[in-house]
Amino acid sequence: MKHILIATALLISASQANAQQTPSATAQPAAVTQDATKQEVRTMSGKLKETYGMVSQQLASVEKQLSVATGASREPLEQAKAELTTTLSSLEGSLTSVNKATSATWKDVSAKAEAVNDEAVALLSRLK
Repeated sequence: MKHILIATALLISASQANAQQTPSATAQPAAVTQDATKQEVRTMSGKLKETYGMVSQQLASVEKQLSVATGASREPLEQAKAELTTTLSSLEGSLTSVNKATSATWKDVSAKAEAVNDEAVALLSRLK
């Protein structure tokens, strides 16, 4: 009789512990969405950082050319330097926005960051 009571008590406590450990169905979609957004943020952040690096290299090249340029050849280089500097600032702003984005604001932030990245890539293509 004593063993039956102990066995019953163990079964009841085990079933209660199992019920407490079962995750709720509503918590999973939010976690999945957040993980997907985090992955998208990492991807976009990587793209922006890569473009930032390329723009920085191009700016360094233009500054080097400016140091030896004279006369009429300086004007296009100065214009390129100004455009590259502005693009770097835009990329920095987009990178900050992307890294601070929430799931609610991600679509808007993502679209703006993609546009800034595309503009920077187009500028690099035009300057090369």
